Amino acid sequence: MLWIDWLQANAVTWDFVRSEILLNGQRFKLTAKRQGNRWWRRAVLAEDTDVPAHAQVDVSTKLVYGSVDFVPRNQQEVWDTESTRIKNGLMVARTIVPNKVDNVLVSVLNTTSAPVVVSKGTLFSNL
Repeated sequence: MLWIDWLQANAVTWDFVRSEILLNGQRFKLTAKRQGNRWWRRAVLAEDTDVPAHAQVDVSTKLVYGSVDFVPRNQQEVWDTESTRIKNGLMVARTIVPNKVDNVLVSVLNTTSAPVVVSKGTLFSNL
């Protein structure tokens, strides 16, 4: 499981029965992945980025919405990225992100021995 060391270091409790996690005394409800191609939010890369070889970096993304009718219910909501392969050797790590539109930091892993250039607007993940 990606980020297991982070979960342990931050004493996160994951309650599978209630579908929620407990982090810093706050409960966050988890929801199941929807079927089909429907999505509410996507994280796309905010600017051209070089990801160094054998590195993990946080990159700036912005969120785009799947429906103009979608309005965030409250500012306390958090979302998470799906673990996604962008290119060979370049993966988006599952990342908890805040409920905002710009400068949403998402962790990316480059497992190759060469830097990888990713272009602005590249789809990083559904949230």
